[in-house]
Order: sequence, then C-alpha cells, then structure tokens
Amino acid sequence: MTLTLQADGKEIYHDTKRVSVLPPPVAEAMTAGTVAVFDPHGETEAFLASVGVPFSSVGSFDTLPVAAKVLIVGRDALDEPGSTSTRLAAYASEGRAVIVLDQAFPLKYQAIPAEMDLAPRTKKNEFGTAVPTADGRTAFLEDSSHRVLRD
Repeated sequence: MTLTLQADGKEIYHDTKRVSVLPPPVAEAMTAGTVAVFDPHGETEAFLASVGVPFSSVGSFDTLPVAAKVLIVGRDALDEPGSTSTRLAAYASEGRAVIVLDQAFPLKYQAIPAEMDLAPRTKKNEFGTAVPTADGRTAFLEDSSHRVLRD
C-alpha cells in the first residue's frame, strides 16, 4: 500500500507499507462441533452466529468439549484465577487451538506455555497520568468503498 500526502500540488509525505489481503472466511468448511466458544458476555457468539459459523457454547471450563478442534474464549471471559490456570494450556496441548480474545485479566504464568510479553494496558498522557491503551485495535476503516476492501 502506498501512502502519499500532497498539499498545494506538492508531495510532502510518501511511504509504502506491506499489507496482506486475505480471502473471505469459508464458514461452510466448518462442521458443527468443530468450534467451541466460552463467552459469558455473548459478544463472540453473536458475531459467529451473524457470519454463519457453527459453534457449540461452553458454560464453564469444567465442561470443555473433547470433539472440538478450536476453543474461542470471548472478551473479558477470564476472572483473575482463570488467568493463571493451566486448564487452557492443557486443552491446547492435546492438539487443539485455543484463541483467547482481549481480557481484563490476561493469561500469565503457567497459563500460557510460551514466553510472551504482554501489550501494555496503560500509557501515560501528557500530564503523566496512566490512561488505558487502545486494547489491541490497530486500524480504523475510513473508506469502505475502496476496491482493496471490497468483499
């Protein structure tokens, strides 16, 4: 992607960024029971239902489905004790994928079987006061009619 800024007919900024344009997801390739969702707030389940992805709801980590290939943990679904539990790591170690969305209590210690630096939760403003960061958002769509963004 090429970014160019012009003023009064003169180019004053130019940059090139590498981007990947992914194909649309293929929900029909998934069968019922492949995806399990632990989502006490219901946001992730509502999204998956709106795009036609079949999934099974999980009421607690005590009842994780054996047949599921992917477990999605919805936003802010973990409490503080859950953020350090090894249950998700053990579930993933059996060949499953575990996707954990943004959490107020992110995975730490033995709950995540890898060395990983967490993104900062706060930053200091111009007055030195700690304020929340953007919670993982990286971009905002401004022109959805652009040909790169179609479909």
